[in-house]
Amino acid sequence: MFVCSRISLFFVFLSIAARGSASDIWDAPAFTAEAVALRDASQAVLAQKNVEATILLNDSQYHFDETGRAVETRHLIYRIETQEGVENWAETSGTWEAWHQAKPEIKARVITPDGAVHWLDQNTLSDFPVHENAPDTYSDERKYGGPLPAVAPGSIVEAQVVIRDTSPLFAAGTVHRWGFGWHVPVNKTKFVLSHAVSLPLKYEVHLVPNATVSKSSDIGIETITLSQGPLPAFTEEDAYLPPDVILYPEIEFSTGNSWSQVAAEYARLYESKIRLADVRAVTSGLNLKGSRDEVIRALVSLLHSNVRYTGVEFGESSLIPQFPSETLKRKYGDCKDKATFLDARARFPDYTMPGLPELTRR
Repeated sequence: MFVCSRISLFFVFLSIAARGSASDIWDAPAFTAEAVALRDASQAVLAQKNVEATILLNDSQYHFDETGRAVETRHLIYRIETQEGVENWAETSGTWEAWHQAKPEIKARVITPDGAVHWLDQNTLSDFPVHENAPDTYSDERKYGGPLPAVAPGSIVEAQVVIRDTSPLFAAGTVHRWGFGWHVPVNKTKFVLSHAVSLPLKYEVHLVPNATVSKSSDIGIETITLSQGPLPAFTEEDAYLPPDVILYPEIEFSTGNSWSQVAAEYARLYESKIRLADVRAVTSGLNLKGSRDEVIRALVSLLHSNVRYTGVEFGESSLIPQFPSETLKRKYGDCKDKATFLDARARFPDYTMPGLPELTRR
């Protein structure tokens, strides 16, 4: 009797543990859940009509060290629902910029409906330019990734991409917007933001009213954890809206002390590119008299006739403009290169523009 009771209690405990593991499996570290257990747990998440995939777990982490270097980890688990989903969700990849980041570290597995596991073959991954099909943009932004094996309707894909900074993108501080909305439904969202306490970090959560947010600190590291339950598919897209309009669930976070400090550091780098003599000769023949609008039109017309738009954004040139003399010699430049040319010309002491603030007349 006593032995039977102990055996019964043992099986009751296993039953409770099994139910607990099924509900908590989305909190397990990447690739630690048994394939069959992951497949069984996914059956509790019903597929909606007319969706090509269902995201079972959207798990992202950002960690900043005391210098501002970031480590970004994206851990995604999703189920393929249709043949269209096979075509659109059968690869994994990460984008990176070689001048301040290491090549992404990628790991993935595909669990087929029969419970078999197919691991991503690292030999199938390739690296190529992001802007190879954009004729007016050249940069060192790259994409690294490859095809997933054995993808079919009903398959579950677990993929993780890690991107590490080798140096800070901008030492004075950076701003990030991380969206939680997808064009397919999401079962669970988890976002972890951690940073050295010596590094200032501010954040705001938008349009995620049911999210739980917690904070913890340990040995000089503060961690903010956001958890959110099911989110619907966001299928509507509104074009041509200002960038500060928030339409979908997201978190914003920054590492700068203040906007003024970030601006001051950028101004220090930018000011070194302003050389007034660079643009004197090319504008000397212009009749820069008349109204403010007439002067602006004359300068902009001259700029466009001498400099075509082309972005060459290797290394720090993705942030810092070229000297105006270099832009004029190349006869091409991007937005910041052209703006620097105009700024340099507007600062000549022998030049006045009606209504131009004294700040730019040097």
